[in-house]
Amino acid sequence: MQRNRAKRLLRAAIQPLLAQLPSGYDLVLVARQPLLAEKTPAVQTALEYCLRRAGLMDNE
Repeated sequence: MQRNRAKRLLRAAIQPLLAQLPSGYDLVLVARQPLLAEKTPAVQTALEYCLRRAGLMDNE
């Protein structure tokens, strides 16, 4: 059940960001235990930070 929750959280968090990402990249997201305590907006914010830091999203 926890693995499914982690997958749902990551899927929901990345979905709105996909249109902003350049094509030609495959992303691998690794869920760690603390993820399960977070809500989708917090996960999305963390993903945005990581993607900007990796240079895959523009800094707004």
